[in-house]
Amino acid sequence: MRKLTSTQGQLFHWPPKRRREALPRHGVARLAQEFLAIVRPGLWSIRQAFPHHQFHPLVSLFEKHMEARSFTPHFQPVCQDDVDRLNACVKAMRDEARSTAFRVRRDKHHKLVRSNTTGLLELIDRLFLLHSQLLVIRMDISYCRHSLEPWRALSVTKEEAVNHRDQMIRYLKRKCPFRPVGYAWKLEFTQGTGWHTHLLLFFDANQHQQDLPIATHIGRHWNDVITRGLGRHHISNFEAHQYRGVGKIHYTDVAKLWALRTLVAPYLTKVDYYVRMVLSKGRTFGRSELPDIPETKRGRPRALPSARVADYVPPIPISNTKTKERPPMKRGRLVDTKASVVPLRPSMPRSSTEVSCRPVRSYPRGLGNGQWMSAGKSWKL
Repeated sequence: MRKLTSTQGQLFHWPPKRRREALPRHGVARLAQEFLAIVRPGLWSIRQAFPHHQFHPLVSLFEKHMEARSFTPHFQPVCQDDVDRLNACVKAMRDEARSTAFRVRRDKHHKLVRSNTTGLLELIDRLFLLHSQLLVIRMDISYCRHSLEPWRALSVTKEEAVNHRDQMIRYLKRKCPFRPVGYAWKLEFTQGTGWHTHLLLFFDANQHQQDLPIATHIGRHWNDVITRGLGRHHISNFEAHQYRGVGKIHYTDVAKLWALRTLVAPYLTKVDYYVRMVLSKGRTFGRSELPDIPETKRGRPRALPSARVADYVPPIPISNTKTKERPPMKRGRLVDTKASVVPLRPSMPRSSTEVSCRPVRSYPRGLGNGQWMSAGKSWKL
């Protein structure tokens, strides 16, 4: 829809007579094909999957004009009249999308998403100003599957889900033996999972060292005490290789800070950009209050400066295909050896998704003088 509203001219056309036998030959542009790919299935299945949600204004605009012109699912243009209807629909969408009223509604939708994301990132920044290292836990709390229909969750009302979520937040703030210094939550609903809540918890890593026992304790309390055997939970810290921004994070670890700010934290808020849950009462996103930063901090000042996430360059993912570029050969033959990857910076963690295509100067294990590293493989010269 963003591409559609930014273009001009007729999107669809009917082929000339000499090509009429190749029906249906409508629209040669790729944008026209993408538009028809959305028209044919319709939005009824999406509406059924998200009954409590409000879609992006562009999606609502598309749905409004589709219903006004009675485009049914599996629509296929077979004549000039159908093509004229499509072009008229596209023109009406473009005109309304460029109006002032629609832009105000779109900006209001974007402002809400940006405010939630900005507030969460500000909470993270203030916590790292007060604590040198944090223990970050990402987990999801939901309800068990139906015994007879395992593809869907148990039938839980909205009021029960909100009540259980409030009990969990009160437990974390008052009675939990592991008190978080900050938290954020996001309430969502899907057909397969039902009502569920995403939790992002921050603990003082100088007092709590292990994230998995803490997350397991909180998950069991949700399963056994709050929901009385109806709940289940998923701990993302068990998959630390996929979620780099969880676990123990030091204020100088720029790689983990970048992952926390750009991958983990926005996961709770960026989904509202496309589809946002709307409740008659209550909120769908919340976080702890921003802690006050004292003007003069007591104790010894920090020995190292805080990491600058804005200057961090994310790692380059390795493709499955072999690289076509080879380092220049000087003497001898090219030998493929097993070696670990070369970090781009000293603070970057070594992983199978990080690669450097520059000469090795500080050689990791398995690399010696005169070896090069590219696309996950090294060659000995």
